[in-house]
Amino acid sequence: MNKTESTKDPYEEKIDKLDSRNIRKALQIFKERLHSDYAAFLNSCVRCGLCADSCQYYLTYRDVESIPAYKINLIAKVFKKYHTQAGKRISRWVGAEEINQTLVREWVDTLFGRCSLCGRCALNCTMGINIPYIIRTARGALAEVGLVPPGLQSTVDTAIKSGNNMGISKEDWLETVEWLEEELQQEVNDSNAKLPVDIKDSRFL
Repeated sequence: MNKTESTKDPYEEKIDKLDSRNIRKALQIFKERLHSDYAAFLNSCVRCGLCADSCQYYLTYRDVESIPAYKINLIAKVFKKYHTQAGKRISRWVGAEEINQTLVREWVDTLFGRCSLCGRCALNCTMGINIPYIIRTARGALAEVGLVPPGLQSTVDTAIKSGNNMGISKEDWLETVEWLEEELQQEVNDSNAKLPVDIKDSRFL
């Protein structure tokens, strides 16, 4: 084993080793979760561009890959290839593509790395496309074959294990609430100001 092989990113290796069985599994999950009414959205985008100015990633980087319509098109390519007659027969004419390592990398980079699922693009979509749902569905297909980016997966694992994404114990959290309560009392000049925890019918926390 040479030095390059020994230092290769395990996540990249996982993508490199993506085989037909895993691709079929990802496609099956994608098909099961993309209900017919949402599938129709994949052919509804009119490229008006209003979603771009609602996306914090596009506003920050100003690149095409960050535009929500571009993200939807990445998913639509695969949908057309496997679920439409035109996509199966005249792929290049309709912009259909088979899912492979190259496209998977773009899905990972764009769908995980350029979207927080905040939903603002959907609110600004003139066609009413539920963009976050479609992106979440594609993410789910990647997750089923173990292709969640390591940094994100570790956060999820921590949240499942400890109940929060920062791994804070209940004792530490309660202690934090206590000093926040003290700061609140000083700020509003009221020693009776409280941050209720586990109290029935409280409006906050």
